[in-house]
Amino acid sequence: FLLVTGRSANGDPEGVAPDMASAIAEDLGVDIAFVPFATPGELADAVTSGAWDIGLIGAEPARAEHISFSAAYVEIEATYLVLKSSGIQSIEDVDRPGNRIAVSARSAYDLYLSDHLRHAQLVRAKGLDASYDVFVRDGLDALAGLKPRLLSDVERLDNARLLDGRFTAVQQAIGTPLDRPAGAAYLKAFVEAAKESGMVRELIARHKVNGLSVAPTHSCTSCIQLRQGADLAFSCLSLGGQTLVFPFTVATGHVAHRCQSHRLSRLSSKCRAHTACAKKYKSLA
Repeated sequence: FLLVTGRSANGDPEGVAPDMASAIAEDLGVDIAFVPFATPGELADAVTSGAWDIGLIGAEPARAEHISFSAAYVEIEATYLVLKSSGIQSIEDVDRPGNRIAVSARSAYDLYLSDHLRHAQLVRAKGLDASYDVFVRDGLDALAGLKPRLLSDVERLDNARLLDGRFTAVQQAIGTPLDRPAGAAYLKAFVEAAKESGMVRELIARHKVNGLSVAPTHSCTSCIQLRQGADLAFSCLSLGGQTLVFPFTVATGHVAHRCQSHRLSRLSSKCRAHTACAKKYKSLA
């Protein structure tokens, strides 16, 4: 509801996340095929089946066992909804013995709460709407969720309120299977360039999404400088049915970069806006 906000005439998803995926495909010069999943958990599970090459999903340690993540491109605050009559007054009050919390199963914040709650009980439901329904129907003590969604939920309940603050911020990132190191390096570079260039902020504004914020940038301090005669290895990333070759150094695993801002044919260490070279760096000449 935040990152996918509609459908095009041909049924493809529209929103910040699909536009990020389309920008990656355009940068690589390949076609794109969207593979929809009902929940983030199902998307994460499918990585081992080879169903997708690039996944836009919240980065969590449990998922990182099989997925190599970029840094986040957007952050989404997560908090709790409670009834006005509830004795729960703060985030810290939620994790008490006997408290029951409705949560969307396998969401990034479900994974976070599973690792961090010590006393309260999580009551899982499949999807956002189902977690809201079980909170209301069963009279649970709190509803965990993303703040933008909870702001709409609180308008549906006259006797509800949101707790101040957040228990986490979901780090929405871009991942690829662990066995694709060159692809992972490319995605990390692309995300940083997208944040620094203002593209992510422009996408949020274009789709009029409230509750998303651009994640902090992580400047690439270890970008390699190409040197004449440096050893190159090659790895492949499959996207849209095509296989592309990415050069990267054996020693560091960093993708060789070109400066997109200045259209240089060779790497410039003075340029901070980078995208990975998908096709041109077959050699150092």
